[in-house]
Amino acid sequence: MPRKVGGAVCSEESCSPRLSNCIINKNKADSSGGGIYSDSSFPEIVNCTIAENVSSYGGGIYNRDSDPWLLNCILWGKR
Repeated sequence: MPRKVGGAVCSEESCSPRLSNCIINKNKADSSGGGIYSDSSFPEIVNCTIAENVSSYGGGIYNRDSDPWLLNCILWGKR
């Protein structure tokens, strides 16, 4: 069953999660952030593949008032 936001990861309220060497694949959110939803936070995403995630807004990653840092990542596919 799809989540409303952040099909795989939901990052909110000034948190700073570090995702490294991961695959975020084939997730779904009804509203925003099929793979990752970031609201007022500072995620660090390193060596990750974010692919084939689905959402109305931001299939792979949706950012609202956030400052994500991506390094050596692959973003691919869907919507």
